[in-house]
Amino acid sequence: MKPRFLILVFLLITHTLCAQTVPKWVIKGLDDGDNKHYEAAIADYTRAIAIDPGYSDAWYYRGQVKSVLGRYNGAIADFSRVIALEPKSPFAYYSRGMAKLKLKRYTSAIPDFDRSIAIDSAYVSVAAFYNRGIAKNFLGRFAEAVADYDRVIKLLPRDTLAYCKRAEAKNNLGLYTEAIADCSHAITLDPKSYLAYAYRGYAHYKLGKTKENYRKAIADYDMAIQLGGSNYKPDVKYRDEAVAALALSEGP
Repeated sequence: MKPRFLILVFLLITHTLCAQTVPKWVIKGLDDGDNKHYEAAIADYTRAIAIDPGYSDAWYYRGQVKSVLGRYNGAIADFSRVIALEPKSPFAYYSRGMAKLKLKRYTSAIPDFDRSIAIDSAYVSVAAFYNRGIAKNFLGRFAEAVADYDRVIKLLPRDTLAYCKRAEAKNNLGLYTEAIADCSHAITLDPKSYLAYAYRGYAHYKLGKTKENYRKAIADYDMAIQLGGSNYKPDVKYRDEAVAALALSEGP
């Protein structure tokens, strides 16, 4: 009986020490991550996982650091492990969806955003709707993307980027007048939004047919180029097209 009792005591002490050690490694990992010591943070979380593979926070935070470093496949594997341990974690689904989005795996990302929203829309819904809209836009599901941005705007009515992205999707649907309205509102919220000017310029250009529309397109592209700088040099091409269209225009 004595040896068996000693084994039980040893197991109890070991379990207690592990329970105390794992959070310490996770806390150290968070500190290292905050200080941008990302490799050290990964090592910290890996130590925690080695001690207790069922400690989901260690997998989750390691996945986040891998995402920061652009190691998206590794991040997806870590977030998948979190989901296996905690099937109702909206954060794990959202984070896995974001890693897939970065890898341009749009079709695969959408169900993760769906699941995140379905589990708990109170925490990550705005970001999930927004990024699901991005994925749908890339897949050509423009009307669905508009619906997702509608949800974002309903929750955050002063989100400039949501108006811009909704305008982009509306441009893709040929809803140029609606896109102009979204961009104009975005500009009232943020007069320095080069995307709003760029998307509005595109809408004016596509409406075309009159010199006034081409002039508006050129003016908007000028602002987009000025505000975006090196970020939006491609708009020079669209501005040149609008200038050519204006020169050839027969309208008033």
